Amino acid sequence: MSNIGLESRRFSALEVVERATEDDKPEWELLAELSFASGDGTTYVAPAGMRTNFASVPFFLTWVVPRSGRHNKAAVIHDLLWREANAGSRDRRVADEVFREALAALDVSWLRRWMMWTAVRQAGFFGKTRGSWPLGDVSRVLLITVLVAPIVIPVSSVVVGGRAALWLIDLVPAMLRHKEMPVTDEL
Repeated sequence: MSNIGLESRRFSALEVVERATEDDKPEWELLAELSFASGDGTTYVAPAGMRTNFASVPFFLTWVVPRSGRHNKAAVIHDLLWREANAGSRDRRVADEVFREALAALDVSWLRRWMMWTAVRQAGFFGKTRGSWPLGDVSRVLLITVLVAPIVIPVSSVVVGGRAALWLIDLVPAMLRHKEMPVTDEL
């Protein structure tokens, strides 16, 4: 069943502008507040001026879940809720459940939605403030991990290997240039 039209009823418009950061990582700033109306009647509001990187995805997994895309609005709301969890005013489990619900409202595919939920639950488990981890979450995280690992691990290994090969290719000319430079104590 498609959620087409559900997004416009549950989310406000996303207005962002890209901002430069000191470490050159992409980051966006909300130009207007972004709201999400959850199915339980709660409305979550990310304020104008909030900065986000959308989805925090390691480079070797961006082939399966890009850092930005259809899921941007859900990622902003999740960033907001995790910040609240880090401040002690919200449970990360609730933040992750709202994230999965928001992904569904954006019509993110079932498998990708569950993979993204699994990733944030794993990050929450290994993070500083774990939040609650009921047995149901543990079993769902393990199930999704076991289902996708045979696909994700081999392809991600190729991505990492390719990235390492490109890094080495870039390194060789730099080393040759350095070798040709005369060594001197003068500045």
